[in-house]
Amino acid sequence: MCTVTFVPRGSGYYLGMNRDENLARVPGLAPRRIIENGCGVTCPSEPEGGTWISTNDKCVSLALINWYSIPGQVSGPARSRGQRVRNQIFQKAQRQKSVGTLGWLRRLHRCHAPESGPFSTCMHRSDAATVSYTEIAVSGRRVRMQYHAGAPCGLVGANGLPSKETANQR
Repeated sequence: MCTVTFVPRGSGYYLGMNRDENLARVPGLAPRRIIENGCGVTCPSEPEGGTWISTNDKCVSLALINWYSIPGQVSGPARSRGQRVRNQIFQKAQRQKSVGTLGWLRRLHRCHAPESGPFSTCMHRSDAATVSYTEIAVSGRRVRMQYHAGAPCGLVGANGLPSKETANQR
């Protein structure tokens, strides 16, 4: 199950997304900008097409996650990948002085609390893991998407994201 964090700001927002997938699945492709119906759209993609997160020149973003509790789609009680445990971690993160900053968002998505495993935000299991981190920053009429192929706990550099995998929009 993927993790999406939305941080509203006075003149825009931050959006961070960990994509969690089965390790046998083909890796996604880095974001690229395309023109769709006259509007610029930036998104990573599956090799055969489709995406899980996108943003456009109008500063509108979309993120898709699984929802396992849709009536009629689930037989028996809905399963969770640890909402109670993850909620406790998120509540603790919201009390940090840096809450709402890009640094805070990146640390939250790299987080292995309560321990590295299936319940941490940066998820690691023997059959599945967090396979990428995408970050969208909107300020005024400017939107920027940054993408890291791989678990966000492997991010390095001054800003926490590799500069070579950055797609910018104006």
